[in-house]
Amino acid sequence: MGLLSLPVLYPYGNLSAVDAYFFGASVSTESGLNTYDINNLALYQQLYIYFIPMFTNLGFVNIIVVIVRLHWFNKRISKSGRSQGKHTSRQCFPACMHPGLLEASSVRPRSSAGAPASVTC
Repeated sequence: MGLLSLPVLYPYGNLSAVDAYFFGASVSTESGLNTYDINNLALYQQLYIYFIPMFTNLGFVNIIVVIVRLHWFNKRISKSGRSQGKHTSRQCFPACMHPGLLEASSVRPRSSAGAPASVTC
């Protein structure tokens, strides 16, 4: 985001290239350092300085990473499930093995040897 500040802040002509880059890098890291009075900046430059810290904030970046990973994993898992012909967990999970039902009742499926029965799809 520091490099993006150069083509955004510099073209108006009120900042030198070094000041525009330093200002943008300072804004994107939320350090608050500035070499130029903010009151003398154009409105679009002030808006850039206002919004960039919101998008480079650690919390915002982490939320975006989590959303992208969730989308990617959901797409990847659903694609692999369809290609292998497997059922979803709700379809292969018998009603008697539903976690809420197991906690509510004392009935648990057992095999003929007395060990808990394994459920396969």
